[in-house]
Amino acid sequence: MGNKAEYWVNGSGNLLHLKFPARLDFHSKYSHLGPYFSLPDSGLDLTTLKRARGHFELHFLSPDGEESTQYPQEALDMSHRVLQTLSTLTTEVEDVRNAFRVTWHSKPLFKDLPNDNQGAVPCVSRSNIGRFKELLSLSKAKKLAQSKEEKSSSSNNGHNTASEVVRIHDLYDPDSRYSSLGSLHNTKVECPDIQDSQGALIHPRDYRTKLQQAHFVEVEVYLVENSCQN
Repeated sequence: MGNKAEYWVNGSGNLLHLKFPARLDFHSKYSHLGPYFSLPDSGLDLTTLKRARGHFELHFLSPDGEESTQYPQEALDMSHRVLQTLSTLTTEVEDVRNAFRVTWHSKPLFKDLPNDNQGAVPCVSRSNIGRFKELLSLSKAKKLAQSKEEKSSSSNNGHNTASEVVRIHDLYDPDSRYSSLGSLHNTKVECPDIQDSQGALIHPRDYRTKLQQAHFVEVEVYLVENSCQN
């Protein structure tokens, strides 16, 4: 797959692919789908932004559950078969205790963050020398660099309009934590492959409104190394 990961395959050599119904637990301690996702309670910085993920806690459907009467028998059978498959892989192959809870982590939510060793001072090229009639302050130079970067990004992604690009400053920020990020609050927010019943992508900024009331979901996974990846 080009990512150096070890994937499970079936007897035909195709990727082991599972699709099953599950129950989404939005409010559990393992689920992080609120306005700050998996970010810590304080101290937001470049390092923490790079680690930010959406955490989805999923439960297999069980005939002993409180809402088991709502489950079609086909859904219970499918959930049971997937659970047996994962149990076999984890207990007999990986020697790991079976769990009835699955936590799925999204890909990184924030894109195009600067490198850790990249300072706030912009790089001025030799071609810029002598071009300006007045001294260029660090703040003006930084804005100039950001403007060029945005124009470059726009030209490379001509199919995207400004209204389609969501940045950190567009996210719901009830505790005003994103506002303290300075220039990082212009970072683009990625959209993982989470879809509604019509197949339309649900953006992370809408998780708290569209997923909070969600109950049953269809999960599609490939098994990678010792975990489930979408």
